[in-house]
Amino acid sequence: MLRTSLLSLTLVVILSTALPADVVYVDPYGGGDFYTIPAAVAATSAPDTVLVAPCTYFVFSWAGWPVPLLSTAPVIMSEGGADVTILDGDGFAAAFETFDEGARICIIGFTITGTTTPVICPTANFVEFTDNIVTANATGLDIANVMSAGLIARNVFSYNGPFGIRIWHFWGPIEENEIYGNGYGIKGTCCETPLIRNNHIHDNNQGISTGFYATIEGNTVEYNGYRGIGASGGSDSYVRNNIVRYNGTGLLLGYVTGIEVKGNDLCDNTTFDLELAAGGSPGNVDATMNWWGTTDPDVISDHIWDCNDDPGIPNCVVFEPCCDAPGCPITPVESLTWGAIKGMYR
Repeated sequence: MLRTSLLSLTLVVILSTALPADVVYVDPYGGGDFYTIPAAVAATSAPDTVLVAPCTYFVFSWAGWPVPLLSTAPVIMSEGGADVTILDGDGFAAAFETFDEGARICIIGFTITGTTTPVICPTANFVEFTDNIVTANATGLDIANVMSAGLIARNVFSYNGPFGIRIWHFWGPIEENEIYGNGYGIKGTCCETPLIRNNHIHDNNQGISTGFYATIEGNTVEYNGYRGIGASGGSDSYVRNNIVRYNGTGLLLGYVTGIEVKGNDLCDNTTFDLELAAGGSPGNVDATMNWWGTTDPDVISDHIWDCNDDPGIPNCVVFEPCCDAPGCPITPVESLTWGAIKGMYR
């Protein structure tokens, strides 16, 4: 179970703003400034923090829920962490919503369950969704049109309808999450440029599915029924240093021009370790320096589906030289830290 200390949450808030901030306290038993989260958010603005006492808070389709988040929204953070601070929608309502292009979403340290979705977000400017448990919702986190910066980190997404996380036009890291029991673990629907790294994505129907320009790096993707990773090409697209095993198909690639596949453990998947989709432009796929569970080229070839197997596929996979043992990582893509990204928007 995910556990987050008050100290670590406080450090997140300190990093979130360079300006002095007030803290208001929500306690449904009367020991704070407000009894409810909607009332506290309505009376507060950035860079303030709404600190929420441990309790189960019921999310209704009235009485201020879903909580609207505008460009002035404060940080909304639990005092005791996700294990003891629960937002329960009882199947009828979303917890938060925003329809403002300048909206600020900073939600830290809650269990969100039984909602239609944790956040209704067709557009936003800034997203920080960290240290939460998102479980048994009609769908998981659904984030679109994030204009500047985003971070989805250290959360658990489990048993949420069709998606654990769905993104559309999202820029920013999705990292260090555990994602299981969903339809898709992570689903990118169009045009996103995410950095998906260091997640454990397992026991979903599909693990990761993205559009163009994604970097998928350092993840363990296993036991997903249909496929582990589905990715499309484009300049600066990377599938690097992942462990992809025990899925239906390990890695499915479409429109492969410009995609790099290196440093992965691609083995022990049921159908194919690497499969290419029909269509796209002719050319070879550089899948050298991966571990395939063997160094026997005939065995490796049998676990790859490409131009040699289907004349409708214009691409062939080049897999030699390959790694001779698990874990031969390629130097990862350099990327900004979350602190550096936030500093750009202060």
